[in-house]
Amino acid sequence: MLRCLIIDDEPMAQELIEKYIKKIPFLESLGCCGDGLEGLFKVRKLKPDLIFLDIDMPELNGLDFLKMLPQQRPSVIMITADPSYALEGFEQQVSDYLLKPVSFERFMRAVSKADAESNRKSEVQTISRNIPAKKDGLAGQPHQKSIDLDFIFVREDGKQIRLDLSDILYVEGMKDYLKIHRLKQISVVHVTMTRIEEVLPETSFIRVNRSFIVNISYINMIEGHGVTLKNGTFIPVGVTYRDRIKMAFQKNWI
Repeated sequence: MLRCLIIDDEPMAQELIEKYIKKIPFLESLGCCGDGLEGLFKVRKLKPDLIFLDIDMPELNGLDFLKMLPQQRPSVIMITADPSYALEGFEQQVSDYLLKPVSFERFMRAVSKADAESNRKSEVQTISRNIPAKKDGLAGQPHQKSIDLDFIFVREDGKQIRLDLSDILYVEGMKDYLKIHRLKQISVVHVTMTRIEEVLPETSFIRVNRSFIVNISYINMIEGHGVTLKNGTFIPVGVTYRDRIKMAFQKNWI
């Protein structure tokens, strides 16, 4: 059961989300807040599992609200009528981003995603491209050399699963977890973006914003403020990461 809090200054939007919540068995409503300040108080008091958060609100907007939440915060689904906030929303590592008016089908997909993130607790035990040499080897034994590997191992459902690097489309950061999007399935692992960025080879993977690392070989188009992958997935590129994209493909520009 996901305990949900709605933070939106529009009564009609509150009513619609409340209506949708009642239709889904694994959701429970904790009520509504009309502004971000009230929302902060309710979050501390009620400790919800999931927040439906509007962006354009008086006193404290949704983006500033996110920055004031503690590090161990609830999952957040942003809801807004303005698509221009999408990039900053993803950089704040929200679970999903819904545009008003929200259809029930799209709402259901978003909460199913949040539910999966909440319930699938897995962790990485071994995730490494290079096996480092020991700095303090035993006397009389040579230092172990680094070995370049084209795969990583992640712990998922109590098992060590091998993931070939060529099978990884992109990595998506979700708070304390990562979603590794592969060609045919998704792996959810407990590891930080910083750690996986360290072990994925720079020649094959590039970080395009705070929440996404992309396999360069699957980038099909670079346009505007994002990249489109060969499977059609659009991923926004953060302002501070645009130079990385240019440098990565500098030798390939015509």
